[in-house]
Amino acid sequence: MNKNYLQLLIILLSFFLFPSCSEKDVSQNVIPEDMFIQFYADYMIVQEEISLNSLDSLQGKHRYDSLYKQYDLTPERVLQTREEYNKDLMKWQAVYEKVILRIDSLQQDETNKNKNKP
Repeated sequence: MNKNYLQLLIILLSFFLFPSCSEKDVSQNVIPEDMFIQFYADYMIVQEEISLNSLDSLQGKHRYDSLYKQYDLTPERVLQTREEYNKDLMKWQAVYEKVILRIDSLQQDETNKNKNKP
C-alpha cells in the first residue's frame, strides 16, 4: 500500500513540477515588448504590401523571411509571443495599440519625407 501511495505522489508531483518548468521556458522565449511592437508593425506593413502589390507566394515568403532575419526572430518565437500576449487580452490590446501608433508614426515620417523632396 505504501508503494502505491508513493508512486501516486510522484506522479502528482511530476504534473505540478514539469508544467512550471516549461512555463518558465516559454516566458524566457517571449520577445521583449518594444522589439515585438517594432517587428509586428513591420510585419503588418509587409502583409499589406504583399496584398496591395499582388505579390506571389514566393515573393511574399521572401519578404517575411527577410523581416524575420532583420529582427533575428523565428516564426515560432513570434507565434509563442502572440500566444503569451493572448493569455491577457488587456495586455494584447495595449501592445496592439502601440503597434498601430508605430505604424501611424512610420506613415507620418514617410509623408514628411515626401513633402521635403524637391
